[in-house]
Amino acid sequence: MATVRRARILLIGAISVSVLVLGAWFPASALYQQRQQLAATSTQLNALHAEDKALTVERQRLSEPSEIERIARQQYQLIQPGQRAYQVLPFNGASSATSPYPGDPGLQAPVAPSGDSELPAGSATATSPPSSTAPDHKATSSTSTRTTAATPNKSLLSRIALTLEFWR
Repeated sequence: MATVRRARILLIGAISVSVLVLGAWFPASALYQQRQQLAATSTQLNALHAEDKALTVERQRLSEPSEIERIARQQYQLIQPGQRAYQVLPFNGASSATSPYPGDPGLQAPVAPSGDSELPAGSATATSPPSSTAPDHKATSSTSTRTTAATPNKSLLSRIALTLEFWR
């Protein structure tokens, strides 16, 4: 009986030590993390396969001349040789009897430069008032341009000069 009792105690001790060893050194958390990484990688692989299929379909579509022509017209406003392209300007609401089209953006005043504070002091811009001195016939071209730029002239060249005066 003492031998049976001793054998049982040894068996229970061996089982408890093996459970303790398994619990202490078994990489359960590492296995769980690897399972999560495998699931995330599998999801990413499925997404890449779907994207690959979509790119294959797009590549096949882009090899067709009709699709190339559609993209060239829609995104780059390109036309075939011999065709004419027209652009309809939006209506801006202002109308005048002399304007050919009331939505012409060229009839609007030029935009004031955003870097006006960075310009050196005393420089004239399209938005600044002209100097009080009257221009004489011997004035330099920049002075005469500034004076005519301040006068309300509606010709195309004067509007271009007003817009480009900012770059001086």
